[in-house]
Amino acid sequence: MKQTKKIIAALAAATMVTSCAGVVASAAEAVNAVNVSYSTVAETFTAADGTVVPAGATAVTLSIENNTGFSASDITLSATADLLGTDGLVTATNGSAYGDATVSAAQNGSKVVITSASLDESKNDGTLVTFYTTSDAEVTVETTAFNSAKQMEDESAIVTYTTVDEYRKGDMDNDDNIDSTDLFYLMQAYKIAEDDAALTPKNRYGLYYQGLAVSVAENHKAKYGLVANAVAAAGDGNNDTVIAYDEKQLEISDVDNLAYYIARRGAGYKTDLNRYDFHFGEYVFL
Repeated sequence: MKQTKKIIAALAAATMVTSCAGVVASAAEAVNAVNVSYSTVAETFTAADGTVVPAGATAVTLSIENNTGFSASDITLSATADLLGTDGLVTATNGSAYGDATVSAAQNGSKVVITSASLDESKNDGTLVTFYTTSDAEVTVETTAFNSAKQMEDESAIVTYTTVDEYRKGDMDNDDNIDSTDLFYLMQAYKIAEDDAALTPKNRYGLYYQGLAVSVAENHKAKYGLVANAVAAAGDGNNDTVIAYDEKQLEISDVDNLAYYIARRGAGYKTDLNRYDFHFGEYVFL
C-alpha cells in the first residue's frame, strides 16, 4: 500500500469534514507557527493508503501560519489517543501548504512524528496535514523544524572535504543524523538525474525501474547536490547500485523508504525501522 505520497491540494471530497473546534496552538506572531484544529468526518471514505475512515471520526488538522518558506520539515506531536494508520504509518490527508512533497508519519504511544521533503519551496500558509482518530484525542505540537532549500544549499557549499572512513545509509549530508534534510538531498539527486535523462534502467525482483547510478553520483557530487564529505552510496538503501524514486513500486524506492525510516525512527521505534530489505541507519565501513 502506498504510505508516502505526493501531496494533494485539499481534502478529498469524500471526507466532507465539518468544523467542531478551533485553533489550539502557538502565538500568531511566531514564524512557521503550527496550529491544531479538530473537525468531524461526515461521510465514510477510504484514504489513499487503503484505511477506511468512518463517519463520525475526528479529523485532526495541522496548519501553518507566518510561513517563511521550507523544503524539508520534521514535526513532533503528542497525542492522547491512537491515530488511524496502517503498515506502521499514520493515515494522513495532506494539504496545500506542503506543496509537492513526500510525507511520512508514524506514531509510537503518544509520540507522533511527521517528516516531509519537497524540491519546491513551500511558502503558503494553510493546511499541512490531516490525521484521523475514532477516539477523543488531544494533539499538542511539541517541536518543529523547517529548512529551506537555499539554507541547505548554503550549508552544503561550505563543507570542506575530509577523508571518509565510513558512512551511514540514509545520511546524505554526513552529519550522523538522518532527518528530512537527508530526504531532500536524496530527492534532489534523483530529480537532477531524471531531468538530465541520466537514469539507469534496472530489473530486480521482476520489477523494472530506473535510478541514479551510485557510481555516477559519487563521481559528480556537486552536480547532484551532494555534500562533499558524503558518500553517494548512502542513498542506496537496498544495495541495488542506484538511487530510485518510484511511488508505485515502493519495494525499490529509496526515497519513499527513507521517509518511512525517518518517521518510524523519529517516533522512537527501535526495531522494524526498514521494510523491503532496506538498510537505512546502518553503518558501512570502507
